[in-house]
Amino acid sequence: MLELKQAAIDERRKATRFPKEAGMEFAAIWHPQDVETVVEVFDESLGGLGVLVDDPSAFQIGLDIELVYAGSLMAGSVRHIRPHGDGRFLMGLRCTPIACEEYRESNRADTSINGDS
Repeated sequence: MLELKQAAIDERRKATRFPKEAGMEFAAIWHPQDVETVVEVFDESLGGLGVLVDDPSAFQIGLDIELVYAGSLMAGSVRHIRPHGDGRFLMGLRCTPIACEEYRESNRADTSINGDS
């Protein structure tokens, strides 16, 4: 009975995770400091992704990023970074789709602020 209670405590998320087949799905991440990387998608849930990274040094918890996954542009935030056991790290991302028009508007605002209009 103790094992069942522990499992319930460990699983805090509200949405089910959907594991992905190893080496089959990838996402492109844009880091605010112009770091671009392609990562393997480990799992997907209603509110985010678990991705595998070789070197997590460019990321920290709370960092806002942009990513493309399954044909969708998304805003993301790093929620956790943990060793995965195969030498890589599992990075949890909270993700929200960005509408194309919303993205264009935010880029226009950035360039007009910088005087590039």
